Parts: sequence; structure tokens; C-alpha cells
Amino acid sequence: MSRFQGHIVVDQKGYSWDETDVSLEDGHDAYTTGMYIKWNSEWDLRQQYNEHGEVNYDFTYDPFVTEPALFRVFARLDPTADDVLAFANRYGDFSSLGDVMEGVDWTLWDWEDAIGRVRGYIERADEFIAYQHRRPGAKKLTTEMVDLLNELFSYAEVHLSAVLLNGNIDLKMDVYSLPYVFYLQIAEAIADLKQYRNCELCDKPFELSPQVNRSDRLFCSDNCRVKAYQRRKKKVIDLRKSVTVNGPPALRGVLRGCDGGGWWRLGVLGRARRG
Repeated sequence: MSRFQGHIVVDQKGYSWDETDVSLEDGHDAYTTGMYIKWNSEWDLRQQYNEHGEVNYDFTYDPFVTEPALFRVFARLDPTADDVLAFANRYGDFSSLGDVMEGVDWTLWDWEDAIGRVRGYIERADEFIAYQHRRPGAKKLTTEMVDLLNELFSYAEVHLSAVLLNGNIDLKMDVYSLPYVFYLQIAEAIADLKQYRNCELCDKPFELSPQVNRSDRLFCSDNCRVKAYQRRKKKVIDLRKSVTVNGPPALRGVLRGCDGGGWWRLGVLGRARRG
């Protein structure tokens, strides 16, 4: 379980690219610096704020619970306008509601910069975690890793509060912006020596920690597991049809006589065919 709680807004009307006049900095070009992501519901949100003095938005999610490997999904993102927009429409923009109300813009260059930075942190974190798992029971906690954790924390803004929970005082650590989620997920991966695997069907990264998923799990979700099973079953059915029609006479006779209990033989045959 994460130490943090995320409150990430996803605009239900989606996002689009807009352009703004900016002064270019060294190394930045007009295309990436001048494009920024716009919330399609921004006008509605501003009207709500003008009429009621506040904005209520119910469509939020907690990536620390539902997407514990989101930082890895983000790091694999191709920093193009189309791919960044597709990511935003699924997982949200960098902006919090407060950013939208204050007119804070996140440009395509900001996304490119964040992707490169997160990739660099993941590389350093993976190297450290792999070393620890190669030598279980002999942790090598270096000053370098402590410095890296503190560096990650310096990028993240966390809202701290105390609440009463079942008669006890509970400390809450809330996060409202997506980039902060990425840095804190990397920090927790280092602190807890988390490991990850890519889904065998969709290639999406997922966490292997015992409290989240079994260490031998091959798919990121039950949906992918079912789809993979259906694909394997279809291949076996197609192979059976092919061999029944075109295969050697002796084998055709065997396959015609296969009932439900004989499917395992087809599965073995399918694995041999896949090589």
C-alpha cells in the first residue's frame, strides 16, 4: 500500500492542443514550446467558479492504487503531440484544477522534459533495485540513493494534513498533480525495492510486489488474461480446422474424434506449432 493518496483529475470532455505566444529559450523550438494542452471543459469550469466561487469535480482517480506503475507507462511515452494527447485523455494532464483556474499552461516541451527526466530516474532506480535483489539480506544503502530520494522529493509537492480515523489520528499525504505522482512512485519503488514486469498481451508495465500481484503473474489485468486465453483458444480451433482439412489422413481422423477431453492434445500441438 502506498504512503500517498492521489487526486488526479481527468477532463471528461478530453483535451486538445492549443498555441500560445512565448519567448523561446535556448534549445527550445517554436513547435514544442508554443503548444500547450487545453482542457476542453475549461470554459465550463470557469463559469462554475464565477457563479459559485468554487469548482467541484467528481472525476478523479488515485494512481497510487489503480496505476502503481504509471511512471513506467509515462517513461515509455513517445514525446509527440499525438501520443502525449492520447496519454492525457486516458490518465490526465499535468495540470491540477488550481492550475486550470490560474491559467497555468503545460507545453509539449514540458512533457518532453518530464519524460526524459523520469527515464533517467528509472534507470538509476532500476540499477539500485536490481543490485539489492541480487544480494538478498545484504542491503547496500548508499548515500547516493538517499540523495536520489531527496532529489525526487524536491520535485514533488505533497499536501499534509491530520484527520481523525476510528478515534485515532491519521496523517494524510495528498498529491494533486500527475508529475508529482511519477516522482513519488519512483521513490517508493526504491524504498520498497519494487519489481515490475511487462504484460505479455499489451506490454503495459505492472508491479510485482506480493501485496499487489503474484510474482509469477504474466498479465497486467484480468481483462488481458482473458483476452490472451481467447486468442490461444482461437489458434487451437483454427489449427484443428486446418489439420482436419489439409493434414495427413491418420491425424485428420484423430482430430475429428477429439471431444472436450481431447483439447489438451490440441494445445500441445499448438505450442509445438508456435515453436
